[in-house]
Amino acid sequence: MRYDRRCKLIYYTKGEGVLGDSSKRDEDKTKLLPCHINDLSQIENTNLFGDFNPNAFKVHFQGIHKGFRYINLDDTDFTPRFIRHFHNSTVVIVG
Repeated sequence: MRYDRRCKLIYYTKGEGVLGDSSKRDEDKTKLLPCHINDLSQIENTNLFGDFNPNAFKVHFQGIHKGFRYINLDDTDFTPRFIRHFHNSTVVIVG
């Protein structure tokens, strides 16, 4: 598997705001990581989303990564739908 693309994992921290708890982007924890991007098969797509979603894809990262809220790919923020941890890798399904 070629990890030839770069993605940012974006973390948020909770803080106290004027109107109660607020969350803000934590630039210190944001990581730029090599990744591999794959399309979902039709069976995976219908099993995960219940209907076919043509915009869904998988992002593979080396290592275990937890606690991030968004993935920035090509200056676009994506919300992860499913996060799976395998032996020493993290697979994020976006759609």
